[in-house]
Amino acid sequence: MNARLKTTCGACFLALLLAAPVSAQRYIQPVFSTATKAADVVYGAATNVRGVLENLAMDVYQPQGDTLSLRPLIVFVHGGGFVGGDKGTSQFVTLCQEFAKRGYVTASINYRLDTAMVSRAVMNAMHDARAAVRYFRKNAAQYRLDTARIAMGGGSAGAYTSLSVAYVDKISELPPLSGAGDVEGLSGNPGYSSRVRACLDYWGALLDTAAIETADDAPLLIIHGTEDNTVPFTHATMLRARATHLGLYHEFYPLQGEGHGPWGHMDSIVNTTARFLYRVFFGTTTSVGDVRAIPVDALLLSISPNPFTEHATFSFRIGEAACVDAGGGARSASRARVTLRVLDALGREVARPADGEYTPGTHTAGFDAHALPDGRYTALLRIGSRTVTRSILLLR
Repeated sequence: MNARLKTTCGACFLALLLAAPVSAQRYIQPVFSTATKAADVVYGAATNVRGVLENLAMDVYQPQGDTLSLRPLIVFVHGGGFVGGDKGTSQFVTLCQEFAKRGYVTASINYRLDTAMVSRAVMNAMHDARAAVRYFRKNAAQYRLDTARIAMGGGSAGAYTSLSVAYVDKISELPPLSGAGDVEGLSGNPGYSSRVRACLDYWGALLDTAAIETADDAPLLIIHGTEDNTVPFTHATMLRARATHLGLYHEFYPLQGEGHGPWGHMDSIVNTTARFLYRVFFGTTTSVGDVRAIPVDALLLSISPNPFTEHATFSFRIGEAACVDAGGGARSASRARVTLRVLDALGREVARPADGEYTPGTHTAGFDAHALPDGRYTALLRIGSRTVTRSILLLR
């Protein structure tokens, strides 16, 4: 980046949003009702671990009806431990659609998989993802892209890949024995920059945080569960420590008590990411970021999986403060009155997975939708006088 980014306080950012015209809400909230999808766009080719030349494909999403001449781009990279996963994974389809509705051009890419060597897998995926960025710079006019505003992000293995694209930029930073001959790779579209302006790390890691070198590197969003046993939370704290030491703009969102891949918080992940990208791409920031909290409501109710095909599990938390009745008196045995209802698109109740008094802590409730038609539903959780809603998608 040419200029050092600095963060603003939450109050200043809120004031900026309130003072801005309605059009400024683009990129933060959905302003388009649908997104178009171009499936299986080939962005490059590379030799895989079997010695076979593999076409590299992606799905590209754009806001339907958009007339803006230059749009920012987000390239999403799926997870799967480098041994599985696909660009069509439901969570990444949701991310692409949600950000396309907010005015971005988005892409979900496939990359070469590798069951034998992690360091080689990360570097191959990094080379492929860099080729995807170069493809978009090469074809910027076709997609009407603002090539100064490109972000890359992913979950788990996709986050490893995105972090490597953002920060591994020297041959000396390539891991030993990875077989990576250079940083850019040979996956396609040479002659164009693969640099990204922002990095979205959802529960991933960087093989060596020393690859982050200056405050002018790509700003970093870190979202990670504190109880992650697959990619331990210490990887997130190491990234945060390195960014803080260098003065790199970053935002750090620990998800308390969550494990690996907490996609039940999809709504909050999307909203948090949207605000981060707005600050980086369009805002004015004034200091290095640090620990931020996902809004409390975001952690009160989660759904897994979401989207789902027939069965889903709700998880909701009750704090001590919730165990007080409307008149201010403590309930017997420290219990809170809880109702969890599922409503269809017309607002009709179709299920009530929870209804009763619950003690403080985390509780779960199952939802069986085998008799319901596909579509979008709303989960409405009421804990005492507090109400939280979540959108859920039944998709067979």
